[in-house]
Amino acid sequence: MLNNETVIQLGTIGPNSKVEIGLKGLNTFGNEVLALPFNGNWSFGGGNSTKLNYSCDWVGNKKVQFNRPFDLPITYNSQWDNIALSINEEVFKLSNLIADKKVTIQNIDFNYLIFIEDISKIKPIKQADENHLSLILNSTLTKAHQGLKLISSGGNQNSPWCTGGPGNLSTIVLANSQFGGEVSKGTLDISTIEKFISDAHTYPSNTDAPTILNLKLMDDIFYDQNYSFVVNSKITNYFN
Repeated sequence: MLNNETVIQLGTIGPNSKVEIGLKGLNTFGNEVLALPFNGNWSFGGGNSTKLNYSCDWVGNKKVQFNRPFDLPITYNSQWDNIALSINEEVFKLSNLIADKKVTIQNIDFNYLIFIEDISKIKPIKQADENHLSLILNSTLTKAHQGLKLISSGGNQNSPWCTGGPGNLSTIVLANSQFGGEVSKGTLDISTIEKFISDAHTYPSNTDAPTILNLKLMDDIFYDQNYSFVVNSKITNYFN
């Protein structure tokens, strides 16, 4: 998982500052994985010497866009890990600040107010220095496969049954029927798929060539989760 960082400058603070930060209209949006599992077990033939058994398991990933309200709890929760405060470029996750009671949170109709009553509980600073407070937001990038992926196969397989075997459960059939022909390059049967595609290019008049040539070999991609909200802040500086 990777993070993309957005830094919002809130203002200058001192050791006696009181800070209120408001987060309004908090939404999360981006792309997420819709994972669809498929599996099957087959048995063909007669006695133990001629009987063919094989099993296959796939996971297919679809990229789905989303946009929904982000309901954060006002107590410690890992969801706050993606939001942090920075004092003079030193970063403090809000999840830890909440757990350590160094900040307090109020939720008023899904508008979140963050209160800092004592800056020194987070980081000791000096009045004579120029101290800067920022809000940091981390959007996440999660890398995962795209399309159909064979993740396990078993049995006394003498042919690439999981790739193009009989019936409606095979890499080729599932990829074309459920995922627009997309097959992950990380699929266990990638070498077989590549050979099928090469043969289909060589012999395009074969009956199954159009079906195989519809396959698209896909690299892993990043699925991103971002946040949107309006920020307002109030910093009251007291001088002794």
